[in-house]
Amino acid sequence: LGMRVGFFEGYGAGWPRAIQVAESPEHIWTFLDTAEAVVGSPKIVLRQMIDIIRKRGMTPPASREAWVLKAQSETRASAERLAAKAAKYADNSPIHHGHLSKCIAETMEELYGGRNRIMVDGFTISDYCPPFLRARYSGQIMDASEQAGIGHGIGMAIGAAFGDPESRRHPVLALMGDAGIGIGGMDVETALRFKLPIVYLITNNNGWMTSLKYAYYGKDWQAMGPQDHGYGHEFLPGIRYDKMFEVIGCHGEHVTEPGQIKPALKRAFRAAENGQTAVVNVVVDPSIANGSLFSFAYALCAAHIPWDKLARRGKAARRNLLRWLPWDKAGVPQMPMPDPWQPVKEDEMVP
Repeated sequence: LGMRVGFFEGYGAGWPRAIQVAESPEHIWTFLDTAEAVVGSPKIVLRQMIDIIRKRGMTPPASREAWVLKAQSETRASAERLAAKAAKYADNSPIHHGHLSKCIAETMEELYGGRNRIMVDGFTISDYCPPFLRARYSGQIMDASEQAGIGHGIGMAIGAAFGDPESRRHPVLALMGDAGIGIGGMDVETALRFKLPIVYLITNNNGWMTSLKYAYYGKDWQAMGPQDHGYGHEFLPGIRYDKMFEVIGCHGEHVTEPGQIKPALKRAFRAAENGQTAVVNVVVDPSIANGSLFSFAYALCAAHIPWDKLARRGKAARRNLLRWLPWDKAGVPQMPMPDPWQPVKEDEMVP
């Protein structure tokens, strides 16, 4: 319904026969086994479906009610498991992305009934925050989809704030990484100049995908030659993005401890309501990874790293995902797959 099947859905491989409803013919995935393809507004199409069901006196099968109850129960149980998982890291410093995501969702629920438009940009936070969010309307939560952009959240938030006057009542939130703010950050001035109700939250882990260092290359980039030590994906440490944008008139917040998250967010949202674009700089654990870091694609991308120089989580990913290699012949035992939620320990940061 209203979705273009693509890369993030595995292009529908292995899906059962489906009905597709999309607003544009371009969003109908023709390679999917499709019983019916309908081009139209999902809202209107669903209303028409309900009307015809009522007109014909159609009733659901006897098993329908039990299935709905089971689906509702599973949804609640999943939310409870997610909340419990985040609670394990509630006191972590640097801040854990899971706990941060839970605080973000709870703050928006408390202040605005969860009606904020949200632009997802930062790589790592994109894997943690969406499961905590509950969309109330179409187009509420957006990202760059398979374009996999970096920095797009700046302009998308500006467009959302201009396009939806209701954003004055529930400001737009852009979930940025420090890479994205580095690429597109100066357009924050545009948001400020037009007094747009936007909160730009930066998950500051000191670089591009710094978790890649801890998982594959080693704490000090040991897997690279001496000439490349210190020249990985990292920026200068401790950049104060909040201060950078305070200079031009933004509301700034700097968050280093878990207990500071919600108060800082509330101040930022209130400032945005009053037309002062806000920038919240959150210092997060650089070792926390997006789950895709331990996927086949990333394990293959790291195949150039010699085994004896590969950090321990990288070894586990390669051992589990590149299965055609002669592991048994080489005497390499089975290894448990890493948990991306778990902060990397010192002894894992080395080969």
